[in-house]
Amino acid sequence: MLTLLSKYSQVNGGDVEHDQDAHDQKFGHFESLIHIVQIEAENQRRVNKEMKEKNALITKELETYKERV
Repeated sequence: MLTLLSKYSQVNGGDVEHDQDAHDQKFGHFESLIHIVQIEAENQRRVNKEMKEKNALITKELETYKERV
């Protein structure tokens, strides 16, 4: 996790206090979103693989049907 070295930063010539709790909360939200995207990507890969397998099976069945007709 990212930790700020100082509680204050220089902004426009003045000191501004960081809200570390707000920062940590936002960082946690980003981590959650990244995790959700990773899960969704894995689900998409799984579905794509299943569809390719089904397509290959149906194509083979169609070729077998055409040979009989």
